[in-house]
Amino acid sequence: MLALLLATAISCGDLCRPEAAAHYARLLAESGYGRLPVEHGGFLIRESDGTLTFAPWPRGSFQRASFHGAIPRGTIAVVHTHPRNLPRPSPHDVAEAMRLGMQIVVVTPGAVIVARADGTVERLP
Repeated sequence: MLALLLATAISCGDLCRPEAAAHYARLLAESGYGRLPVEHGGFLIRESDGTLTFAPWPRGSFQRASFHGAIPRGTIAVVHTHPRNLPRPSPHDVAEAMRLGMQIVVVTPGAVIVARADGTVERLP
């Protein structure tokens, strides 16, 4: 059991840090905890001193959050919410993770799930 917990902690790294969880929680609250049919998103950024910050995108629209422009320096993941009826990364989320070579994190009331750049999908603890 300890080996499994250690392997999970290593595999999710910064995505499992308390700072990241606080950003996920705030984003989820802003999206109505998945009750609203809108998505909110932003970039999870590792600053040069190692702290994690969050750069939110403009408000999303009906079941869609998007960003147009340059990805901020230090970005380690794209994070966005999904409504309750869409609890997992979409095929588009997985394809974007692969295209960008970056993790896409989906936050819902029931789970935080990451689509990785290699196309795998994993639920974070």
